[in-house]
Amino acid sequence: VEANTTSATSGLDLTASATTDQFSSLTHSYLLFDTSTLRASAVVLTGTIRLYGDSKSNNIGSPDLHIAASTPAANNTLATGDFQNVGRTTFGNITYANFTAGAFNEIALNATGLADITNTGISRFSAQNSWDINNSFTGVWSASVGSHTVIQFADGTNPPQLVVTFRRPKPSGDFI
Repeated sequence: VEANTTSATSGLDLTASATTDQFSSLTHSYLLFDTSTLRASAVVLTGTIRLYGDSKSNNIGSPDLHIAASTPAANNTLATGDFQNVGRTTFGNITYANFTAGAFNEIALNATGLADITNTGISRFSAQNSWDINNSFTGVWSASVGSHTVIQFADGTNPPQLVVTFRRPKPSGDFI
């Protein structure tokens, strides 16, 4: 287990080992956004996570990319112990077929994902492939190869984005 915090790209990887139904590599990614400028009174109406596709390969199948919760121990660095600190409820997804390398891929957040946006702090998400979040491999086994979906990160030229539409309540009282 390792934690990479300085790469310009990261991805979702599942690589088969030489032993059937055992994997040599499984990765997911953490997406943290400072949403404190929304303020406590903001009502989040919509949210979309935009991920710039760097590359993809489907040597053992075509897993979809899902967004879910994450709870790393710190907001500014990852540790190997954070690997299991991801949610298993999907907030939205994009199919492998619709994921495009060389462009931003948009994933609309469902109501559960919108509720995960923190108005006064850091909103934490994870990106996982469907085999990981659903705990079910549906590909075709082939030893020592894998399927990968790679996205750019904060150190890349096209970092992940969280686009939020919100409203603030109208002030109450009389105004002159």
